[in-house]
Amino acid sequence: MTTSKVNSLSRLRELNLELTDILAKREREKAENEQFNQSITTEELDAIAKQFLPKQPTDKAFEAEFCKRLLGLVNMFGDDQNDAIIQAKLGDQITRMFEKMRDNVESTGADLKRQRKRLERQNVDIEITLNQIEDCDKQLEKIRYQWTMLNWCFKICRDSFRPQVKGISGIDFGKYESLKDMPKVRQKIQQKKRLNLDLAINDKDLFLDISNQEGIVEMPEDLQ
Repeated sequence: MTTSKVNSLSRLRELNLELTDILAKREREKAENEQFNQSITTEELDAIAKQFLPKQPTDKAFEAEFCKRLLGLVNMFGDDQNDAIIQAKLGDQITRMFEKMRDNVESTGADLKRQRKRLERQNVDIEITLNQIEDCDKQLEKIRYQWTMLNWCFKICRDSFRPQVKGISGIDFGKYESLKDMPKVRQKIQQKKRLNLDLAINDKDLFLDISNQEGIVEMPEDLQ
């Protein structure tokens, strides 16, 4: 046997030992992590999770500039008395816009969380499945940031911008009512809960109307 072959075989044995050591180390770390996860309490898990939640921004300078720019838009319609209703509607609708944007992002986040759970169940600890989970986590992080910013802007509009518009226009639409608290929305939620086979059989039109509005069943174009 030549010297080069002997060296090659020796190197292969060394690599095999190194690989065995790495795998053994990973197994020990995995066992230690599982033992730690079993010992940690629910309260401790909650405390850890809170550390990773995005913090509510508190930049007063941004809040002031944000309101200033929105009020600049409102004041573009202040030359005529008939513009007062437009100003008042802007105060309401801009606030509503941010609420809807926040809720849409929240819905997307819920879908991503369900997707991540599915990916977690399908995970076999190989590069492909691990990368899918990592990509999903990155998307969730972006969604958390968007939700935090939109929720912040919504609160500024509701608590600061809208009351200032009321003072400018002289029109009071009353207390701001969130979408989820509006009677029509509550009615839709209750109707959605009642969606079942009995309703589909006894009142097909109502079933399709409710489910189509809620995005549960897409109604064919020829029936819309």
